[in-house]
Order: sequence, then structure tokens, then C-alpha cells
Amino acid sequence: MKTYTDIEYSFRPESYWEELDPLSAVLHNITGENRRRMITDYWNEGRLDDLDLSLLGDEPDGISRTRLGRIHPSFLGGEYLPPYLLGEVEIARISLQSTTKDVITLRARPVPDGIAYRIEDEHQGTFSVPIAVSVSPLTLAEVIRQFDKGRLQEMDWDGGLTLGYNSMNAEFCNFENLRDFTRISSRVYPQLEMHFKSVFEEWVKESCAEREAEANARSHDIVPKTVKTKSAPGLLRCQQCGEFKGTTLGRFLNWGEHSMHRSRESSITVTCLCHGSLCAHCKTHRIHRPGTNSYHERTNTIGYVPAFAGMRPCNSCEERDSAKSSEQEAAS
Repeated sequence: MKTYTDIEYSFRPESYWEELDPLSAVLHNITGENRRRMITDYWNEGRLDDLDLSLLGDEPDGISRTRLGRIHPSFLGGEYLPPYLLGEVEIARISLQSTTKDVITLRARPVPDGIAYRIEDEHQGTFSVPIAVSVSPLTLAEVIRQFDKGRLQEMDWDGGLTLGYNSMNAEFCNFENLRDFTRISSRVYPQLEMHFKSVFEEWVKESCAEREAEANARSHDIVPKTVKTKSAPGLLRCQQCGEFKGTTLGRFLNWGEHSMHRSRESSITVTCLCHGSLCAHCKTHRIHRPGTNSYHERTNTIGYVPAFAGMRPCNSCEERDSAKSSEQEAAS
């Protein structure tokens, strides 16, 4: 882990269950990212009593969540996180600047052996952390390690959770536009965000330099114009859902006009529907998990699933809704 000046990496809070100030007590377990900012603004203006009580709970009820979503999809960010376990509190979070402002939360709860930690997102992801249990609260350096070495199952990301979300979006975005895409912050560890801002700043500079070097090195290469019909090595068809999964190299795929956007020897992980999220509409069938890649055999290409895709219905729900619309049009 690289360290930066003016940051106290040995800082360790006395407890996760003692609030530093009244506002922290209000915000401690508020799930929604935009609700946090709204409450903070009202607090700073001395108008907290003007807010509806339903907006001050840790998790909004169904009616309040629907109303928030009607304002803008970004107001749903964090509002679909799983419920807190007994005694559990959030100690840090990742906030993505996606359409729906997706949130990934690092939580702590008391257990007989000390303090247990887990990471959760809004899409039923399965995460692992390097420090699962500790006797006392973590130091700032240890919290950073939770994100640097934390993993989302089936995702082979360089840089762990810290840089993983940037790396996934870098396929189709300018690195400069991703400088502030991932925000990692904590009210318990005030200098956590300062550290990661420096990390992301360096990532942008290094990534831009690497891309420019790759472009220069391959400036005389001939990009194949034909489309392969055989699946890329390393990808296997799932026997359950029929889609492909596995890991392959960039040189085995057809990138077309985006051929300069990916190193030929870098690995790309693909997941099938079996590892997707449950459809938010029927809660039965699955959709591709936001932030993952899917493989298209006919064109030998990769499709990235953006964050906002988590709001879409599954194929069965789309077919059902389409049939209902056709019936209504025929009836009218």
C-alpha cells in the first residue's frame, strides 16, 4: 500500500458504537447516498425538522423509496442495500457516480470473538475481505486494505474493490472522466477519502500514460476486420443457462474500432446469467449483474453491463409486459 503525506495511517477509533458528533449519530446507518446529502444540507441550515420523518430512518419504506426514485434514479443509490444485522453499523462505503449512484458498504458488528466485518452491495454480490474479524477496531491502514484486497466473487479485477469499478468502466470511457467515478469515504475515518483521492489521481495519470504507450507501440499493427465465429479460448458455455463464462485475453476478442482501448494481453472475465441478480420485478428470474461482462459468440465481442441495467426487467418480464401492451392496444 502506498502512503501519502499528512495522513495518519495508524489512526484507530476507540469504538464503532460511539458517535463523534450529533450529525454522525443521525447519518450512521442511513443507506441512501442522496438522502445522506439531503439530511446533511438540512442539518447545516438548521432545518432538519422540516424533513419528513420517513426520510430519516436507516432504510426507507416502500412508498418513500418509490417517491425518491421518481425524483431521479440517482436517489435510489444505496436504498436497496440489505438490512443491517443486530448491532451492525457502517464504517465506510464506496459510492459510484453511476446513473443510480450504486453503493457498496463496509459494515462492522459485535461478535463473541471481537468485531466481524462484511461488504455488501445492492445486487446480492458475494464479497470477501482480508480481515474478517478483529479484536479491536481497525486502523486506517487496515480499512484501506479491506478495499484494496477485497473481492467480489467471479470478478477478476486488478486493484481489488478500490480500482475495480474504474477498471470495468475504463473499457468504454476516457480515464479522465473516471477520476471521480469511485468515491470511498467514512465518517469514522475522516482521512480515508483523502487517501483514495490521491490513489485515483495517480491511477488516471498512470492509465493515460499506459494507453498512450500501447497506442504508440501498436500504431503499425493491422486490426483484423473479420469477425471470428469460434468462441474465445478460456470461455465455456454454462450447462444451466446456456451463456458463456470464464476468463480470456483481449487478443482473442474482436474489438473493432475500439481495438486500442484494451491491452492484447490483459484478461477479461465473463459471467453468465447464473451469477446475475434476481429481477427486481418478478424476484424469480435473473438479469446480468451490473458491472459485469457478457460474451456474444456470434460477433466474438464483450458487452459491459452498466450500473443502471439493474433497474431493467428480465426477459420473461419484458415479454409479459410487451404482451400486455399489445392486448391493451388491441382492446382500444
